[in-house]
Amino acid sequence: MPPLLRPGERRRLHKLELQAARRRAVRRPGVPASNRERRTYNQIAALRNRQVRRRNDWLHKQTTDLARQHGLIVVENLQIKNMTRSARGTVKKPGINVRAKSGLNRSILGMAWSKAERMLAYKCHWQSGVLIRVGAEYSSKTCAKCGEVANESRRSRDWFCCVVCNHRAPADTNAAQVLLARGLAAHSGIAPGYGVAGRGASPVGRP
Repeated sequence: MPPLLRPGERRRLHKLELQAARRRAVRRPGVPASNRERRTYNQIAALRNRQVRRRNDWLHKQTTDLARQHGLIVVENLQIKNMTRSARGTVKKPGINVRAKSGLNRSILGMAWSKAERMLAYKCHWQSGVLIRVGAEYSSKTCAKCGEVANESRRSRDWFCCVVCNHRAPADTNAAQVLLARGLAAHSGIAPGYGVAGRGASPVGRP
């Protein structure tokens, strides 16, 4: 997804959020917000709404092209709620790297993966296609060429190198090929939703 706000808009949003935080900090409890503070909140909301409209426009265009160009699409069955769980912890057991995890959570939620999947579901139905959801278990550690599952194959963050067959590919590309193989196996009936190839697969939006 491309940047949804221009550099000038991002700078303005950051400045407005700082202004709102300062005014909120000096305001005494129980005192209503001033007109200037409310105007700052309205300006922030306007930029956020512009960001949402651009995100929805991009998602609609991309999912429409995918549904038109492909008769079968495979997606990961991601548990977004679990992935974006806060790392703050409790008072007795405080979390670690809370700031970094918060930034990662905002990035994941900003991509709107669930909304993209919902759009694909009904658009595949309109185009007489099939959307298949497969489990993501071990997809980043499985070799797309030989099927070997090994932690050692992911020594690098960006590259996958199989310790058995020496297959080398970008990590995201290898994982996508693994998921596609699971979806194709489930769709063909070889592994209809079970087993290694089609683990947890289920059709979504079948016509």
